Amino acid sequence: RNASQLVLLDSNFSSLYHVVMEGRRAINNIQRSASLFLVKTIFSAVLSILFLFLPYSYPFAPIQLSLISTLTVGIPSFLLALEPNRERVQGDFLMNILRRAIPGAFSIILNVLIITLMSGVLDLSAAEISTVTVLSTGAVGLMVLCRICQPFNWIRGTMVAVLAAAFVGAAFLFREVFYLTPLNLEMACLIGALVLVSFFLMWGFSRLADRLCDKERGIVSRFVGRTMQDGENGMEK
Repeated sequence: RNASQLVLLDSNFSSLYHVVMEGRRAINNIQRSASLFLVKTIFSAVLSILFLFLPYSYPFAPIQLSLISTLTVGIPSFLLALEPNRERVQGDFLMNILRRAIPGAFSIILNVLIITLMSGVLDLSAAEISTVTVLSTGAVGLMVLCRICQPFNWIRGTMVAVLAAAFVGAAFLFREVFYLTPLNLEMACLIGALVLVSFFLMWGFSRLADRLCDKERGIVSRFVGRTMQDGENGMEK
């Protein structure tokens, strides 16, 4: 045991089962939590750069970003990190995170740009632009959370339902706190259209990312299989 790279403190190989399960829980849950954080990081960074050059004001107030971050990133990532998870670790760690985060981040960026560019056509004030942006961003964040939580169990389902109810309650019961304005028909229709478009965008990007990842895994599997076959043929010769 002193010379080995793996030391069993209790001299019992059955302990390795618990070691493997703990490793799966840590890796799989970190992938889920990191995807949520990366969505906010990507859209915040890209929008900050874009609005340096666009002749419009940045649509988010700090307290509004706090609302979105708390209910779509902070609380769910904390709960998902502690959840038991015995799924096998599959694929590349970074690719698994990016393919879950990029579709949601791109959808939020596109929504904000559409709202900003259509504000003149719909004659929206700065407060109304901010309200529509916050509500659509929160809705997309909850959709990303739903995708990350698949397959659902009672813990994940309850968490998503409670967080969605909390977001709606905060948006309508504490409007003054988060600098939100009452919705009119135009704003409600715009939010509904953006959420619908975001759903199909995320679905399309997710399918494309899954297909590319599956293709990459197939190439790697064929390469490994061919290498092993060549090695066996060399040994036979």
